[in-house]
Amino acid sequence: MDFESLTKDAQILMQRLSSLGLAPQRITIKDKRDYQAYLRTQAWQSKRKAALKRAGYKCQKCSDKYRLDVHHKTYERLGFERPDDLLVLCHKCHEEE
Repeated sequence: MDFESLTKDAQILMQRLSSLGLAPQRITIKDKRDYQAYLRTQAWQSKRKAALKRAGYKCQKCSDKYRLDVHHKTYERLGFERPDDLLVLCHKCHEEE
């Protein structure tokens, strides 16, 4: 099963759980340490690798291929990010963002 299929299945499951009032809580970020801990999780690393692959391992703003970061366009679904919630940026473009 590829990442895209897994993501769609997860979204369907989240919708079903939500309709029953059983959706898991979103990750709550109280401070920068919580966010940094999340970025070290296996779940985030898998999402990060998938985003890099989709972007062709280059910055989606300037096409640079070095020092790439995966930027959250929104934190609304933190922990349950959709592929379009993430943007691959080089370090310079990420700082500008």
